[in-house]
This record gives sequence, structure tokens and C-alpha cells, in this order.
Amino acid sequence: MLSKFENDFHDYILTILDRKEIEIQMMIIYFASHYMDTKLKSYLISKSRDENIEISRAAVQSLSKNYFNILNDAYYLYNKDLQIQKTVIKTLSKINTKENIDQLIPFLENDETYEYAIYSLSNILRENPKFLEYLIDIFENEKNNKIKKNLANVISIKIEYFFFKLLTNEKDKYANLIYNIILSDVIGDTIDFLNKNKNIPIERIILPYLKKAIKKNEYIKKEFQLYINKRILNELSLKRIIQKPPKKDTKREKDKIENLIKILIGVFTFFPLLFVLRHGKIIPDITFIEGLKLYIYDFNWYLIIYVVILNAIYLILVIISYFEQLHQEKMWNLKFKGLLYTFKILPGISIIAPAYNETEIIIESTNALLNLQYPDYDVIVVNDGSTDDTLEKLIDYFNLEKTDYILNKNLNTKPIRGIYINKSIPKLIVVDKENGGKADSLNTGLNISKKEFFCGIDADSILESDALLKITSLKMDTDHEMIAIGGNILPLNGCKVSKGYIEKINLPFKTIERFQTVEYIRSFMAGRLGWARINSMLIISGAFGLFNRKRIIEAGGYLSEQGKYKKDTVGEDMELVVRINRDMYDKKIKHKIGYSYNANCWTEVPPSYLNLYKQRDRWHRGLIDILIFHRNLMFNPRYGKMGFISIPYFFIFELIGPLIEIQGYLMIVLAGFFNILSLKMGFLLFLTTIFIGVTTSLASLIIAEDEVNYFSKKETFLLILFSFLENFGPRQFMSFVRLNAFNNSLKKPMGWSKFERIGFEDKNKKQ
Repeated sequence: MLSKFENDFHDYILTILDRKEIEIQMMIIYFASHYMDTKLKSYLISKSRDENIEISRAAVQSLSKNYFNILNDAYYLYNKDLQIQKTVIKTLSKINTKENIDQLIPFLENDETYEYAIYSLSNILRENPKFLEYLIDIFENEKNNKIKKNLANVISIKIEYFFFKLLTNEKDKYANLIYNIILSDVIGDTIDFLNKNKNIPIERIILPYLKKAIKKNEYIKKEFQLYINKRILNELSLKRIIQKPPKKDTKREKDKIENLIKILIGVFTFFPLLFVLRHGKIIPDITFIEGLKLYIYDFNWYLIIYVVILNAIYLILVIISYFEQLHQEKMWNLKFKGLLYTFKILPGISIIAPAYNETEIIIESTNALLNLQYPDYDVIVVNDGSTDDTLEKLIDYFNLEKTDYILNKNLNTKPIRGIYINKSIPKLIVVDKENGGKADSLNTGLNISKKEFFCGIDADSILESDALLKITSLKMDTDHEMIAIGGNILPLNGCKVSKGYIEKINLPFKTIERFQTVEYIRSFMAGRLGWARINSMLIISGAFGLFNRKRIIEAGGYLSEQGKYKKDTVGEDMELVVRINRDMYDKKIKHKIGYSYNANCWTEVPPSYLNLYKQRDRWHRGLIDILIFHRNLMFNPRYGKMGFISIPYFFIFELIGPLIEIQGYLMIVLAGFFNILSLKMGFLLFLTTIFIGVTTSLASLIIAEDEVNYFSKKETFLLILFSFLENFGPRQFMSFVRLNAFNNSLKKPMGWSKFERIGFEDKNKKQ
């Protein structure tokens, strides 16, 4: 905010340059990075040599923005503090001289600095192609293998130029250069070019050199076997290597299955044992049929009690949600965009969008993400080894070029094949990596990101233009550290979409999609809004969630085979929230996980029962996996509300709920068969299972429509009707799916079972 006042604040700053308080010095250094002035420049130079390392680092960082030539000095370049050294090496990318190139070369040998040296040398080469021959000479004469390899990374940004030079009278020179680059284990750019190349003469010239390199080095051979296209693979007389997935932790899987079997035995023996305890004295004196009737009668009452408790929780959450919605609406109306756009009021955000075979919608969704209303954000699209043309579409449409990028390697991930940018679209970064799953892609995005917060979003989703402003502004409403915030998810099916924008909101046309609309509104408006109010929320949808990047990295990132815990899960969104919650409780830090009811994300929902089955089976398997993995949290006083409210709720009503419900349906049928279902019992079952459920759905719809009318009166009436009809068929279908998911969790681990996307444009054509 200080930089906004500029001249008004500048005069005051000059009067306090001698102040010793660290906070004041940091403020002056920060201001000086935005306001150029000779006195402030001198202040930064003096503070860059300060004994306090944090002060000197901050001063060097400020000098790098406006006075970078000052840092071209041995004191800074060879500073004993590694962070200062890295800042200076990166800053030297702005000085385009041979002398600068010469002083950067030695840093290619150091494990701590080579990435920064590659970054600077690559930028110098991009800005000044005249240095290419000079760098080639250094590369060809370099004796140090480490420096030679890293120089190969620098000059390989001109790999296309080298290949086209094969068609000139200098072909031998450049064929040998490409050969030497490959022998330096810098292979990716060559493979990328050859996979796209349509010029057969170029291919014929380079093939003998490729064969020679493959014979010399097993690593080079393997890279070509993995990634080169089929035609050239045959020309090289190589066979394709199919990468095997990593072996699962069988001990951990066995432990999970054993616990699930215990749960299964417990649920199916609990009610018979309760029956024996109640009626043990009379059991010997009655017939089997009489005992069965009595058991059925008792069980239906137990079912009523169970459903009453469940629906009572729903109704309480609805009431809490209503007051939370009023509070959020009031706080949002107090904020004006001028305030929210004030520099540094809101944190910087990286939007990470994993994409696997999203060719149908990748351009529309990326365009939408690039046009959000937010002062400081970037978009990181992570192509997770797509087998379609997702990456090619992104490169062609946004005119992207491969670049060197300094990334933090805080989290272990699958190897990155390339990072692509377009300088005229500074917000967009596209990462191409080996397939590792959604969690691994998100961890890759975390390594790329430099922002304070990150937003995980599905590539097939569309955010409303002000969604980031609304979700992030919740940070201003609490004294506790906001470590994560969930957004509101609504079905995109039926909406009119053009170039990544929602032109008109419509209720989905298909019956199955309408049932899901009712479910989404109820789950988010009466569920997560209420859980957030009592600071007990455990689920943030993978389609749209905001997280503190530092806290997530400290907790180990998303759960993946490559990560800290060496474990995959299909419920990575919920697992992350549970683990970051756990981590904050362990550190005894007061924290909050929020939910924004009006920060909307529209996503495609399954358009058929088969696809819905696949999705919900995956969701429930993820829930089971997470609750078993974190089972020691249950009723553990160390973990507060999470241990005593959230985890027990999900265990009793979500994990084992389907096992109880399926028994309940069977007992109701048997009660009807034996004619022991009384009018009173039938009325209570109707009241608890249908009436209260419909009431909850209606209340959720009222909360959702309070600020913005998403649907017309006719569509709202249809939603009310569907909230009643969902109790006859869809609800039982969901119980079956969750029961089957429990059964699948007892078997060999399954993957994502991803449903096929229709695509935004195709959906519009079908309306």
C-alpha cells in the first residue's frame, strides 16, 4: 500500500532512513524497490552489506529490480550467502556482454547455482542470438563434463536452428553439434523436434548420428525408446519401452483391507448383538419366524433413529449455513474492488490446472482462467503425459515456446519434459510431464509456483470472473491463519458456453444431471457452508480450492507415489485437507479452513448413470482410503473439532452409512412382506427419509438463490420437484454405488475410472 502514495510518502521516508528497527528498515527497502531515487539507491547499497542477513537479502532483491548493474560486482556474485548469490546470478541475465557470459559459466558446475546460471545464459541467448557462436565454441572446447552438460541445456534452446542448418553446406558441423548435445544427456529438445518434424531430408541426415549416440549410451537409448515417435523408433531399430507403474505398498493395502473387514464384521454384527442383548431372555421361547419378525421390527426403529440423527445434523447445518451465508454476504458487500485491487492487500495466486487428454475443452478453459478479475495471479497448466493432442493445442493456440525455468524441488514428482511460455502472455505457464496422476501434477505445479497461495482446479471447469476475488477476500474476515478455502461448485451441463465464458445459465436437460444439480446445491450450501462456520470442514473440492502454498509443502504436498508418503489416493482433495489440518494441530497453530458460498466454479457432471457410477465409486473409495489412513485421528483430543466432530461424522454416516442403509432397505421390504410395517412406522420413515431431506434441499436452494437468481422460476420449480423425486431411485442408486465402492476397496487397488468429457462447445450444440 505504501507504494501507492509515492510522492506523498517519499518525503517522510527520507526522514527515517536512520531508524534501526528491522520492520522500519524492511518497509523502506520495500518502498525503494518501487520508487527510484538516488538517496534510496544509496540506502539499498548500504543495507545490501548489512550484518542482518534478512536485511541484506531484501536489499539485494530490491537492487535487482531497478539497479541491477550494481550487483555485477564480485562482492555480490561470490557472496557467502547462497540466496544472495542466486539472486545475483539470476539478475545478471539482464547484462548482455561476453564478459558477463564468461563469469556465469563457472556457476554451471555448482549443484546449488547451475539452474540459475542456465536461466541467465538462456535469457542472454534469447535476447542476443549473436552470442550463439560464442557459446557453441565454449561448449565444444569445454573439458568439464558437468559444465558441458549444462551448456548443452543452454544452446539447445536453438535446436530448431541447428536442425535446419543440416540443409546447408554446414551440415557436418551442426550434425556433430547435435550429436554432442545428445551425448551430454540433453535429449528432450531433440526428441521434441523430431516428433514434430515433417522434413524427411533433415531426418535422414541426423539418423546415423542418432544411431551412433544410442550405441554409446544406454540412457540415451532408453529416452528414445520411451518418447520418440513410432516411425523414427522403427528407423532406429528400437522397441518401445512401456513404463510399468510403481509397485503398490502391499503391506499398507493389506492393513487397509484388514481394517475394512473389521468394520464390515462390526456393522453386520452390531444390530444382531443389540437384539440378543435386548431380547436374550425370550429368544429360546419363540420360533425362528417370530424372532425374525421381532428383529425386523426392532431394526426399522433403529433405522429411524439413525436417519433422524443424520437429518438432524443436516438441519442444524442448514441453520448454521444460513447465518454464515448472511455473514459472508454482509462482509462481501462492505468490500469494494478498489480496496481489493490495492497492491498486496490480497495474496498472489497460482492457478494449477492438471490436464490429461482434455483436448476437447483445454483451450476454452485456459482462456477463461486467463481472463479472471484478480490483481496478481498466474495460470499453470500441467499436461500429465496426455496421449492426445492437448499439449500441441496449447502450444499452437497460445504460440508457446520452450523455456528454462527455475523451479523449487520441494516435492518429488515425475520428470518434467518441458516448460512452455509466451512472453506476451506472462500469466500462462504450460508444463509437460510424464504421466503420474492428478496429485503428482498438482505437486509439479507447486514446484513451479512462486505465489503465496495456489488454487487447484480441474481443467474441465470454468470459474466465474470474480471467483478468485470472492474466495480470497475471506482471508480478510478472520484473525486466524486461513490455510485453505473451498469454492462453490455448480453443474455446467446445460449452460451456454462460448470461448470459455458462460453466456447463459440453464438447468441441465437430462434427468440424471438435474438430480446432480439438486445434490450439489444441498451438499455445498447446507453442508460445507455449515462445516466451515464451525471450523470443521474436511472436504475442499478438487474442482476449485485455494490453499496456502507454504503450509501444503510443509505437510508434504498432495499424496502420491513419488511423494513423502509413497502412497496414491483417488481422494487427494479431501486427504490434503485432513493432513494440513492435522499438521496445524500438531504445530498448535490456530487456523481456519473456509468456504465461499458465492465464489462459483462451473464443472461438467457425468451425463449418464454409468459415468456417474464411475465418479461416485472413485469418490467413495477415496473417502474410505483417507479415513483408514488417518484413523488414529478419531476421538483423539489432540485434534480438536476434527477429531471429535468431523472424522467421526464421516466415519459413521459416510463410510458405514451405505452398509446400514442397504440393511434398512432389506428390512423395510421384509416388514412389508410379513405385514408388520405399521402406519406409525411408515409415517416416521417417510418423515425422516423424505420430508426432512426435501426440506434440507429447499433450504439449500433458498440460500443459493438469496443473492443471485441462477435459475428461472420454472427451473426452480423443477429443482423442487427433483428434490422430492431423488428419494425414489437415485438415492438408492447412490447407496448401491457406495456399497459397491466399499466392496471394490477390499480388492486390488483401482485407478481413476475417468468419465469421458463432452466438451464445452459440443454441449452447446446439443442444447
